[in-house]
Amino acid sequence: MSEYLYDAFESSSNYRDRLIEVLRNNTNIEMGGYRMFDGTYAHAIQIPEELADFIIALKQHDAEVAPLRRMLEVGFAAGITNTLLNKFFGFDEIVAMDTFDGPPSTNVLWANLRFKNLTLVCGDSGSERSISTARSLGPFDLIFIDGDHSYEGVKRDIENYSPMLSEFGVFAMHDIAADWTGVPKAWRELVGSGNWSTSEFVCPIYQRPFGIGIARRR
Repeated sequence: MSEYLYDAFESSSNYRDRLIEVLRNNTNIEMGGYRMFDGTYAHAIQIPEELADFIIALKQHDAEVAPLRRMLEVGFAAGITNTLLNKFFGFDEIVAMDTFDGPPSTNVLWANLRFKNLTLVCGDSGSERSISTARSLGPFDLIFIDGDHSYEGVKRDIENYSPMLSEFGVFAMHDIAADWTGVPKAWRELVGSGNWSTSEFVCPIYQRPFGIGIARRR
């Protein structure tokens, strides 16, 4: 095909299959991909089916509800998910934050800082500096929470950053089905609040599911 995959979006099972195949080449075997885990974290920490369905839902929102032009990502890590999303949406502005206390290699991190309009906030998402910096650069059409995975940390990120969502924006969370974290509890509370219309993308067929949830204000 003459068009790149991320430029040739269509709501079809064939497109979904093609997208999953691309993502499998960027994930490790334990998550349903083709790469061997080698400790460098030079691959997406995502399950291909979950990320594919997330991207498709965002593309449909972008086309049918409101364009996704500005993204806030809490939990940048090595930036691989950030780059994948940017390939599909070409964001006008990205704000990302992380403490960078994890293991990603410097080469991978450097590669994923390039070729995007990115403001990188180095620090805890709960600090006043991080919050005020993000607030000054918002509002955001997509907010993706994948940082502190404790219940208290996730709850705090929801409270601090969901008010920065644009009127028709999408609030998303990773690891909503990961029962070794506090994310599922915080996600269930958000769903139960009645303030959001939500969808969940969970693929349980691999070693363990992660799950991605999206929420739109009612």
